Amino acid sequence: MAWVERIKALIEQHGFSLLVPTSDASIAQLAAHRADLGEHRVAAPSDATLEILVDKGATREAARKLGVPTASGRLSSAPHDADQLAHELGLPLIVKSPRSYSLGEASQKTGVALVESREEIADALSGRETALVEGFLPGFCRGVSVLAKDGEVLQAFQHKRLRQEHATGPSSWRVSEDLDPALLEASRRIVAHSGLTGVAMFEYRCNDETGEFALLEVNPRFWGSMQLAADAGADYPALLHDMLIEGQVPGKRFDFPSGLQKRSVWGEFDALSQAFETAGGGLERIAFMRRLTQFLGALAKREGFDSYAKDDPEPFERERAQVLGRFRSRITNNAPIGGRTTSRDR
Repeated sequence: MAWVERIKALIEQHGFSLLVPTSDASIAQLAAHRADLGEHRVAAPSDATLEILVDKGATREAARKLGVPTASGRLSSAPHDADQLAHELGLPLIVKSPRSYSLGEASQKTGVALVESREEIADALSGRETALVEGFLPGFCRGVSVLAKDGEVLQAFQHKRLRQEHATGPSSWRVSEDLDPALLEASRRIVAHSGLTGVAMFEYRCNDETGEFALLEVNPRFWGSMQLAADAGADYPALLHDMLIEGQVPGKRFDFPSGLQKRSVWGEFDALSQAFETAGGGLERIAFMRRLTQFLGALAKREGFDSYAKDDPEPFERERAQVLGRFRSRITNNAPIGGRTTSRDR
C-alpha cells in the first residue's frame, strides 16, 4: 500500500491522466490496484481479459478452442518428467514459466530456455514450481500488434524479426511487413474471445517453407519494438490515450507501410557480444567484424535506432556512449564485451 500511496501522490503532483504499464510486473501491479488509482486511469485490460492473455497456459487453451495453431506442449512440474517430455514432444524443446510475473514477487520469473537434451530439460525444470514445455518450430518470429475495443480489432500492424539477441531472446532488429491474413485472423479470434480493450502484441513463430505458424504468447501491454509501429503510423500510445481518456475511438486501419526497419542499441550490442563469444573459425570472425563495422557505422550516423528522435536525442546519445565505452574497455583492458552498464525492461 505504500507503493500505491506513492503513485497516488505522483498523480496528484504531476496531473498524470493515464498510467501505462510496460512490463509484466507493472501490468500486474497496476491492474491489482486500479480501484485505488482510478478505474479509467490505468491502461490495463480488464481482469477477465488478463486471465486469458497473461497466463500462457490459459492462452494456449483459448487458442486450441478457437482453432489457432500452437506448438505441441504441456505443463510440467517435475525434473524427472524429462525423459517423458523428450519422448512425447521431441527435441529441441522450449521451457518457460506460465506467467512471467506473479503479484507480490520481487522480480520476474526465469526466462525462456531452449533445451536440446534430457539433462538440459531436467536442469530447466529444476527450481520451477510449474513450467510450460513446448516443441520448437523451426523458423522465425513475427509480431502482430493491435489496438482493440470491446473485443474488436481497430488497427493492426505486423513486423518480422531480422535478428534477436540470442535463440530465445528479444528482437534486436525488425522490419515492418504487410499483414498476413492468417495471422490477423488468429489474432482477431483471441481478441474477440478475451474481450480486449487496449493494446496487445501477438508473437508467432513462422516457417515460410511449410506455411506453418504457431502462437507463442500475447503481451497485453506496450512492447519493446513499439517504436517501429509508431514510425509506420501506428501511434499506439497516442491512440490509446485518446480512446481511454478522450473517448475518441480511432478509425480502422490495417495498411501500414512495409519495409521500415528499426534496431535496438543494446539489443544489437548483446547480439554482437553473443556472436563474438561463439565465433570460432576465420570465416565466423570475418562475419563478426563485418557486422561490428556496420553497427558502428550506423551508430555514427544515428541510423534507424529505436531510441533516436531528432527532437529528443539524449536517450540515444546516452546509450551510444555506454556501448562505445564498453567497446573501448574491451580493446584497452581485454575485458569481456558482454554485459550491460544499465538495466532495462526486457
